[in-house]
Amino acid sequence: MAGHHLPAPVVGIAVDPYTDGYWLVTSAGNVYNFHAPWYGSPADRKLPAAVVGITATSTGYLLTTAAGNVYDFHTPWYGSRALTGVPTPVVGIAVDPFSGGYWLATADGNVYNFHAPWYGSPLRRSTAPVDGVVATPTGYLVTTTAGNVFSYNTAFHGSPVAETASSPMVAVAADPAVHGAYWVVAENGAVYGFGAPDLGRSHTALAVGCDAAQLQVTEGAVYGAVGHSAVPVRFTNRSGQLCRIVGYPGVAGLSPSGVQVLQASRSLRGYMGGLAAGDDTPPDIPLAPGETAAAMVEGLNGAVNSQSCPRLSGLLVTPPDTSHSTRVPDAPGDCGGLQVHPVVFGDSGIGRA
Repeated sequence: MAGHHLPAPVVGIAVDPYTDGYWLVTSAGNVYNFHAPWYGSPADRKLPAAVVGITATSTGYLLTTAAGNVYDFHTPWYGSRALTGVPTPVVGIAVDPFSGGYWLATADGNVYNFHAPWYGSPLRRSTAPVDGVVATPTGYLVTTTAGNVFSYNTAFHGSPVAETASSPMVAVAADPAVHGAYWVVAENGAVYGFGAPDLGRSHTALAVGCDAAQLQVTEGAVYGAVGHSAVPVRFTNRSGQLCRIVGYPGVAGLSPSGVQVLQASRSLRGYMGGLAAGDDTPPDIPLAPGETAAAMVEGLNGAVNSQSCPRLSGLLVTPPDTSHSTRVPDAPGDCGGLQVHPVVFGDSGIGRA
């Protein structure tokens, strides 16, 4: 619905298991269908509270409000919290794939079951607000804005808390292809996979280029093979904002007195790393807080044309599209052929095929 005037913000999405199409729902209850059947919406009613989520069932979809109302469309209705109320707002709804029943989760960690088994809740276990609930083939997961993941009758594979995520978490999704695996999504667009594959990162126009102040410049260990040696130069987003990094860093080899004696030439790939074969464009990489991208710097270990090799005491590194340089202590082979490859995601400096 991008580019269209909406009566209220979109608050959820659900996938139709039969068509692979999807539905979007707004806080006012409007439901928009895309390659999926439309079964109705509560947008024409006076809602007691804002809609906060939508979930697909085997035959249709369910909507829930912050007050605990559940609206059913082309699918059975098994109850709600509308009459008894909820102590804190409902934040999500999930469907049990076996019973067809469902669970509601509230911000303080209550989980309410309707024609579905109850396996527990994180009530009083976390000080951070709950932001989502998702069903797995055997149970459900409950997540918080701080990145906690609580598992109930299903496997626990980890959480963004261990990755020191600095942006609030906003959603969780189960991987339909891997039993018990899941992704947790941050407000800044970062996606954390736990038992689920990394399927790539979204390029967003909202992310501006990383400036030098946002990046911590470090390097990995120097290693070599067949007359070559290399070191990955790493750029870690130490800010609290998503930013983008693309292209080549500036790299110069330094003498023991700190004088620049070699300038690294730019190349897409080399003997030790760089872009994967067939990739001819440096990737545009969105870096979430705490994430790292790296560029491989490599050189030769043997003398070229019997000339003596300069002794490098380190490298002077300038992140792409910035002017502030950082000295790092280690350097690859200093016998000529010093080259730097484009920045790629991760800390290895080696692009994925």
